[in-house]
Amino acid sequence: MKRGFAAIIIIGIVLCLNACSQPQKPPLLTQYQEGNLTESVRWAYETVSGDISGWCVGKDAVALQLTTITDSGPKLVSLQADSGTAVAQKDVSLPTTLNLAFEFNGFIKVRENGVWEAYDENLKRLAADTANKRMTVGPSFVIMPDGVRYSLCSVGVQAVSPTGDLIWETTLAPMGGGTESMLLSPRIAKLDDSTLLVYGLGYSSLTAVRIADGTIAWSYTPERGTFACISSVSVGQSGILATTVINERYGEAVLLSTDGDVIWTAEFSSPAYIGQIVPGDEGETYWCMSGVGEGLLITRGDGNIIYRISDGVAEKQFVRVSYRGTSSLQTLGKGLLFCGYDDGAIHILRQGEEAISINFAEAGEYDSPILLGANDKTAFVALKPRQLSDYSIIIAVDLPET
Repeated sequence: MKRGFAAIIIIGIVLCLNACSQPQKPPLLTQYQEGNLTESVRWAYETVSGDISGWCVGKDAVALQLTTITDSGPKLVSLQADSGTAVAQKDVSLPTTLNLAFEFNGFIKVRENGVWEAYDENLKRLAADTANKRMTVGPSFVIMPDGVRYSLCSVGVQAVSPTGDLIWETTLAPMGGGTESMLLSPRIAKLDDSTLLVYGLGYSSLTAVRIADGTIAWSYTPERGTFACISSVSVGQSGILATTVINERYGEAVLLSTDGDVIWTAEFSSPAYIGQIVPGDEGETYWCMSGVGEGLLITRGDGNIIYRISDGVAEKQFVRVSYRGTSSLQTLGKGLLFCGYDDGAIHILRQGEEAISINFAEAGEYDSPILLGANDKTAFVALKPRQLSDYSIIIAVDLPET
């Protein structure tokens, strides 16, 4: 009897040691272990009484801006991308979260009251300058390899040296003035090493600005409607795909040459919020999300729809898609990555193939998830429980090999 009991103990110890030696998935949150997150979820992270109001995704880290209800200002949190472990956290004393912007170029860029500060992924401060006192709100800058920062300002766009000296400043259009759609934000995109694309400035144009001196190379303005605003741009080998919101009711997707000439135009009966150019085996493909946006109407009918466009002809590909800003539609290798509105899944579309769906929760458990970003193997998604307003949960979802 004693030998049998001893043998059971020994077997138990061996099994325990074997289990401990195997790689373990980080435990999910206690309150989410009851089956409503699937095995495809690598880790989950819950904020403490805070809403996720800003983010950026890098190769090794996910940075979050949290609007808390327990203190006077937001916080920054840096999570390890592979495990969800919070490696650093920083209180940010701001009167409003609108003064905070993120960018990942090997480190995090944060703007505090008009001052840009650089942090590494552990939120250690690296540098600071005060040259941008007229900075506007939003993810609105491009940093080139030589360290020069091109960013939006109150009059248009400016170039600032690594030491904080103003190189040039170009007036484009008055900012704000009540004309800018609340769905859009000021942005700069890089066309190539010599040209920037500026859009979403509360005027109706997409403007190409020369990096060398700030002069305007060309400008494109949609022809339809009394008010139109560029909602997104995507740059590919074949040109520039621009989407527009027209009179807050209609939309277009326009393919432009790198000189600003119109190649084709696809018209939609609802606003066009995001477009992406995706590389493929048979050339680039063009995709657009058009629909009802973020409002309550998303619960009716098809909601937001993803179209594939060929020579200006749009073909419906997927319905009831979650839209929460321009990160909602992203390229992944030769595919297009997005979240369903309330089906608890991430989807991948590729040219000529059926959609690949990766379920992270039961359908109806969460609505309107935010696709924060993705790397080659993982997508990062912000969730809010149904009927609640705060996005307080981050999950990492394993993706199939592309």
